[in-house]
Formats: sequence, structure tokens, C-alpha cells
Amino acid sequence: MTSHPIKSVRAATNDEWDRYWNNCPYATYYQSREWSDIWKQYSYGKIRPDPLLIELPDNRKVLLPLTYRRYAGGILKRYGLSIPGMIRYGGWLSYDVLPHNQVEILVSYILHTYRNISWRVNPFGENIPLNGSVEYENDATSVIYLSENITGIFARYRKGNKYAIRQGERKGVTVRVGNGIEDWDAYYEMYRDTVRRWGKRALFVYGYRLFKLLAELKSENVRLWLAEYESKPVAGAVCLYSPSGVCYWHGAALGDFLSLRPVNVLDNTIISDAYNKGLKWLDFGISSHLRGVRKFKESFGAVGVPSPLIRQLSLPLRYVRSLWTNVHGFYYKLK
Repeated sequence: MTSHPIKSVRAATNDEWDRYWNNCPYATYYQSREWSDIWKQYSYGKIRPDPLLIELPDNRKVLLPLTYRRYAGGILKRYGLSIPGMIRYGGWLSYDVLPHNQVEILVSYILHTYRNISWRVNPFGENIPLNGSVEYENDATSVIYLSENITGIFARYRKGNKYAIRQGERKGVTVRVGNGIEDWDAYYEMYRDTVRRWGKRALFVYGYRLFKLLAELKSENVRLWLAEYESKPVAGAVCLYSPSGVCYWHGAALGDFLSLRPVNVLDNTIISDAYNKGLKWLDFGISSHLRGVRKFKESFGAVGVPSPLIRQLSLPLRYVRSLWTNVHGFYYKLK
């Protein structure tokens, strides 16, 4: 890995964070100040933003959307280029794509400066040099690219999915954008029903406060989509928008209504809306070990795009995390 002759490093302001995020051609919502602030509130301050503005040797500047979480009474910190511990995309924000040699310098600086850090490589950003000096796990996300016309996008749907969409529409499933806390409350009840069905297969289980905070944010970048049957919400999704694309962050449905195929109708509507907005991509997210979930995404024509997880942890933090896992289990409980 190349050495890191960084010219300067300083704390970034909120305005700078917002400006870099809005102008970065590959930014995702997970790198935004809004997302970081939501998690600061949800964690009661255990997760905190620490953004930096870095000047590279070629005079380009990048913003690192760093956050950290304290462990062992604040003695240890775990950093992330999104939210530490969450499997969401991270990475720097820049006005343009960096040359390869500047990417190497920046990665070297990050890994040498932060001994406890993790980030999932942004699949829409620069190619990160991964070699024997970088600890990482290969993984992939599921993406629909929206550059071709809508007819071509729909043509990639699998036959069974097309039939399910028509079936749901014939049975009266409709889709709308959620509006107000009542809709978020209805979504949370769908989520509780989904968690009961999934049990410990659910990797993360979030409390009501997180969804309430998202509702109260009233951001144009956060949209709750609802599929309804006879005016009753039966499926939903929380989508997070950035200037270039949309991340399908979270989905839920009532088990008693799945035969109506509300999720198929819902996702088809979200894809059409993203295309009509002129966005470049829709990201369905990482499926981890859930093969059925990945197959469902592929039925919409989604393709796998590499998104490795870089993770560098010191021995003391590995020990603390091991103790935490033994006490709390592998997934967060509803609160």
C-alpha cells in the first residue's frame, strides 16, 4: 500500500458535509449528515459524527463522513465511514472521481490512522485497492441500473414476477407514499409482524424510536412507501434517496396478505418512480445469507455488484465485541 503524504486534515463543518454529499456523483444516503444525525439520536449519543475534510497530494479535497461508537466506557472507539457496526455503505465524498494513486494514498491514510474501523465499500464509488494488507470480506449487493428505457427495465423482470404484479393489481392492491406518523405507526406494526415470522434470521431488529425519528425528520430524502388492500396498509418500504440513486433500506409486510402479492406491486412502483425521477440506480441492498431474498431481488432484474466489507479491529476491541455478543446475542431486540 502506498504511503500517505496527506497535505492537511481538519474537522469538517455541517455545511461542508451537506455540500460534498449533494455534489458527489456516487453518494448514497448512508454517507449523509442526516443519516448520521438520526443514529446519534437513536443511540442516545453512543454513536457520534466526526467528519473530516482532507486535502490530498494533488490538491483535491475529500470529505470523510466518519462516525464512531464508544466501547468499554469510552476507552475504545470503533469508527465507520457510515454507521459503525451497520452493514451500510461508507467511503469518502468527493466532487469527482479520484485518480487511482490518490485512492491508494487515502485508503492507506485511513487504515493507518484508525486501528478500529470498518466500512462497506460503496458499490457506486471508486475501486478500492484490496490486497493482503487490508482485511476484508467479499460480498455483493443487488442493483437495478436505470439508464435504459423503462420498457427495457421491465423486460428484465422474470415471468413469475410479472404475473405476480398483474395478480396483485387485479386483486386491488394499490401503492401510495406514506404521510404522517399514523402511516409510520402502521408500517411499524407490519415490521413487528415480519420480525415474528423471521425470528433469529433477522440480522438487525430496530426499535420504534428509529422509525419515529425518520418520520419526524420530514426529509425529502426519506420516503415511506405503502401498499394497501381495501385502504389497509399491508406492505411497505423505507427508501433513502441521494442525488444519483435510491437505496431500498427496509421492507415489511403483513403475513396474512402476502398471497395478494403486495410486495411485488410495491417494488414495481418504487422502480418506476425512481426511473421517472431520472435516478441512475436503485439498490436493493445486501442479502447476506438470505438466498430467497436475493432471488426475489433478481426477479426484478437486479444484478450483483461487489461491495466488500473492510474491517480492521484491534485485539482489545475484538475481545470487547466478543463479550458483548455473548451477552446480547447476534441481533438487536425490539425496544
